[in-house]
Amino acid sequence: MSSLALRVIWVILTLTAIPASWLVLIPFSAATGHWWGQMVYGLTVTVMDSVFAIGLIYNLSRMRTTHSFCIAQATVPSIGAYVLSGICICLAVSTYSTVFNLKHGPLRHRRNPLEWKSIYILPVVLWPLAATSAFLTTSFKEHTSFRSADGFACEIQHPLWPRLLGYAGAPFLASLPCLVLSIITAHRITAVSRKRRAPPNRQEQAARLSPIRITSERVTAEERVMSRLERERRTQSFLASAHSHEKQLDKISVVSMPHSLSDSAWLPSPPTVHDAAVSDLSHVLPESCSGLQRYSSHLEPASSTLPSPFFREGAGTPPSPITFAPVHRTPTVSSRSPSFDPGALHYYDGLDQMPVSPMDCDDDSTTPNTEQHLVVHRVQRWSQLPQTSRGGSKEDGSMYGTWPPMLAGLTRARSGSLLPSSELTGALRRILFFQVAFSCIVVLAGLSTWIDLARHRDEPSPFGTQHIALVLVGWGPFFVFGHLPAVGGRVLGRLRRH
Repeated sequence: MSSLALRVIWVILTLTAIPASWLVLIPFSAATGHWWGQMVYGLTVTVMDSVFAIGLIYNLSRMRTTHSFCIAQATVPSIGAYVLSGICICLAVSTYSTVFNLKHGPLRHRRNPLEWKSIYILPVVLWPLAATSAFLTTSFKEHTSFRSADGFACEIQHPLWPRLLGYAGAPFLASLPCLVLSIITAHRITAVSRKRRAPPNRQEQAARLSPIRITSERVTAEERVMSRLERERRTQSFLASAHSHEKQLDKISVVSMPHSLSDSAWLPSPPTVHDAAVSDLSHVLPESCSGLQRYSSHLEPASSTLPSPFFREGAGTPPSPITFAPVHRTPTVSSRSPSFDPGALHYYDGLDQMPVSPMDCDDDSTTPNTEQHLVVHRVQRWSQLPQTSRGGSKEDGSMYGTWPPMLAGLTRARSGSLLPSSELTGALRRILFFQVAFSCIVVLAGLSTWIDLARHRDEPSPFGTQHIALVLVGWGPFFVFGHLPAVGGRVLGRLRRH
């Protein structure tokens, strides 16, 4: 390929990389809710690609550039490499601490990895300023020549070793920690994902279905639950005994009546017994008086006017001369107490809701229970929550059940529905992949300079790997984050509006 065609292609690639990067960085920032890293990256790429493209355009039009602009062309890529390496360090340290630091609880309770922190001034501001000062001071002190080679942008031509203080050396040393931390974090997430996808064996399944171990933080809550269960058991036992006592009274009254009893006779009203039972129960269990009052208030009659089973309308005069006067009911305090009808009462669970316990209790309060089902039925289910250690932190296998807030916007599609956990894992992996890719791009940027220094060339290669790295830095966000549902949905939505 001729030098002219190569320069034209590189002008097109660098100029189109600017809108391509902003097309992804803006929706990505809107989805995550944090802008500083993406905006600094976009501005740096814009300045680097613009200066490089303008220099190529000047050379294509055979216009001679000024010496100051030639120096700017040679120094801007190095300054941009300093800033981008600082951003990479911030992201690598933040994601590593988010994944590995278990002292701050689950991931969802930790700080956003993309959130700005004051410590970031060191790698993003102070590090580029110090490196730029050292690079310019050394370049001018060694009387290096800044000129273009074969019609490309201006660079340091002789001597070459000051390039090691620019994009060919210093950013690579700064990106080494970023590369190491990113690989370790990615390996950690991959290992945990494989562990979660693997089918559990019998021992793990038995451990998940076993009761949760009582820790020091839960002792008070567990004692409260057991106390409430004991009070409820005693309440149900006492109500059941009162109910059996009522049945015995009914049986005794029916058996002791003579056969010549008039059909219009009335039995003693059982609500008196019921009220006494409730009153006695309130003395036995004073702590649950409020619950028992609600319990008795929920006794709703299906029909409060139904007569006694021994009463029939239109009954004639009794065949026996012996008659019994109707027994008057004892007045009660509550006006809601209905006349007793074994088939008319509906019992509801009026007790307080129990707190969260290792065993979930489902109260069937919507389906009424008759007198025969006085005891409230509860179904106990074993909890499948992950076990906790003494420190209260979750185990490794469940640490990634919920993802950090940085992915809150990325987990929603255009319809607003939550995406599955695989989408969350994919988003976090793309961020780590971007960190690793940037470190590799920095290595690629200095590869040609290292080869030229190793071969002791007087003139460096006019087209080197640093030009390829410049294009990849601009197009990198588009290929890495452009496939995320939140980013792609926003981009397609804007294109459809226009």
